[in-house]
Amino acid sequence: MIRAYSHSVAETLRLAPKELHTTRTQLQATIDYSLYGAIERFVQDKKLHYEANFGEHVTVTILVPPTDVEGIQKELQDMSHGAADCTILDSIEVVLPLDESSNQ
Repeated sequence: MIRAYSHSVAETLRLAPKELHTTRTQLQATIDYSLYGAIERFVQDKKLHYEANFGEHVTVTILVPPTDVEGIQKELQDMSHGAADCTILDSIEVVLPLDESSNQ
């Protein structure tokens, strides 16, 4: 009985959705539309969560681990040849979905 119960619990835990409760710093980059594709690919390749708002320019708010903010900001500046207007906003507590290959 105990083995059956243990197996059932283990299988339930294996199938349950995984979440990461963590702190992320919001890094906001305002860019021209012509840069959006490259910036979006960069953010996706880094497996960062982001939101884009489209107006006169594109404003991309990226959730970055606090220890990576300066490096990500530098990479955005380098990719855009200095054209990205980056602003570091508040750090917030977030719940992020995890997949099996994620190491965020």
